[in-house]
Amino acid sequence: MITNLLKKVLVYSTIGTVIGFSTILGAANSAAALIVESESTNNKGVIQDISHIVFYMKDNSGDITKVKIDSVSGTTSYDATNFLKTEYPDSQVLAYQVKASTFKSLNFVLDGYSLQDLPNLDKNGADKTYQYSQVSNLPDPGLNQTNSNTSHNQQSNTQTGEPTYLGSQESSTNKVTVPEPGTTAAIAIFALGGFTGISTFKGNKKQQV
Repeated sequence: MITNLLKKVLVYSTIGTVIGFSTILGAANSAAALIVESESTNNKGVIQDISHIVFYMKDNSGDITKVKIDSVSGTTSYDATNFLKTEYPDSQVLAYQVKASTFKSLNFVLDGYSLQDLPNLDKNGADKTYQYSQVSNLPDPGLNQTNSNTSHNQQSNTQTGEPTYLGSQESSTNKVTVPEPGTTAAIAIFALGGFTGISTFKGNKKQQV
């Protein structure tokens, strides 16, 4: 009888673990990198360089903005991840268009949208235009924030006469990591699965007594 109860505990815990990790993976995929690539080849089969990129950004209000990166040269691909994190952290890429030579390719990222949803699709103008030289090598804004906080903490310690610690000795009280919503839900589901199994075990044990 006890063996059967232990099996129930393991089943509930396993279900919680599976659902929890699935939620974590889903949250990670939503923040995946976006690499834009040329889809144009010349008559020799050589991939042609990108000349400009257009992003259609959807903000939290549902408004769609046309953003252009102009004067791209010397590359057949562009990692737009840091650009989007820096300039549009609260928006989603609805679609993007890549022009290489005279060929234009349009790619939808979000489901449920069509050409009619894209503003000024056939017009050269954009709501915001960046030069490729400005955004070709942007650093990860997350790393910049971490470095800034570390530098500020070291300066504060120096001004107050407190010792400055480097590496693993750095005080953890200055940095608080808050889990993503998806991660928090995953942890809660995992805990609920284990708690439900343990509660079942205790309940059945009381009935035996």
